[in-house]
Amino acid sequence: MLTPFDARDPVNTPRDLNVANPRISSAFADAVKKIQDSGIALDAAIRDIQVSGIHDSPIPVFGGEGFEGSFTIAISRPNDLSDGQYDINYGNSYIQTVTWEEDGTPRAEGFVTYSQSTDPASPYYRDMTEAYSEKQWIRFPFSEEDIAADELPLQYQFGELDLDDEDEEEDEEDDD
Repeated sequence: MLTPFDARDPVNTPRDLNVANPRISSAFADAVKKIQDSGIALDAAIRDIQVSGIHDSPIPVFGGEGFEGSFTIAISRPNDLSDGQYDINYGNSYIQTVTWEEDGTPRAEGFVTYSQSTDPASPYYRDMTEAYSEKQWIRFPFSEEDIAADELPLQYQFGELDLDDEDEEEDEEDDD
């Protein structure tokens, strides 16, 4: 860095990448080659290559890592870019903001960024991830009336789970 850290100006220091440093030039060239080898255009928009890593079809996800200066955390590890994208597998999960209406009523909005269901057949499998991708904040119910109006029915699945059978199957596999 050409401008070292200064405790009197911590927000703006350190700064200025020393491009004359051969290690910097080499690292930059390596990064460019890796991106080109993966088939990603050097001028690609981040939303075209950085996607949710948990859904069956890509959903663009914005953000980056904290050390990059990003407030919205989205991390892709490990990733060799072989599929031409960054599959985000770590980052923000629950985001909420609260403010107050002029009459003093709280107003809460937010996301469960990974959505609310692990079942691909559920309408709640991708809904909040897609809203998060488009920055379409979801209004959360707050008053008793809002909560009652937004209540979802509970679904129960009855049956027995026989853990002994699973243990026996594992033991049989170990014997093979």
